[in-house]
Amino acid sequence: MLFLLFVVIFLLTACAARPSNSQQLTVATHNPTAEEILQHEPDADIFMSGDIVYRNAKDTKWVQQEKIGSLKGIGEIQSRYDGRGSFENKMATKLPPDTKLFAASPSTLIIVAEVNGEQIRYLGLVEG
Repeated sequence: MLFLLFVVIFLLTACAARPSNSQQLTVATHNPTAEEILQHEPDADIFMSGDIVYRNAKDTKWVQQEKIGSLKGIGEIQSRYDGRGSFENKMATKLPPDTKLFAASPSTLIIVAEVNGEQIRYLGLVEG
């Protein structure tokens, strides 16, 4: 009888410890959006290219120290975000329209913006 009681308690404990399908927690990760960044930091220096948001990396030591090989032109900033509407590709908060953008080799997450002959490094904000 004691053995049967032990088995029943064990089964109840095992069933209670395992979440049912309706209790399972699903966590989805995504790259940060421009809107999310600006909500937390309204004065952020960002732009978007290829659906990835890039942030000015002037204070990110490793990005500044990264050796950059060749630069490949990938387009220009087309517009400046005015706080209304959606943030779109080739839109920036600080960079002026017509700013040339370059993909930095070998890094795939660094883009260089050229403003008045100065190269400014930006880092892609990706999750994962």
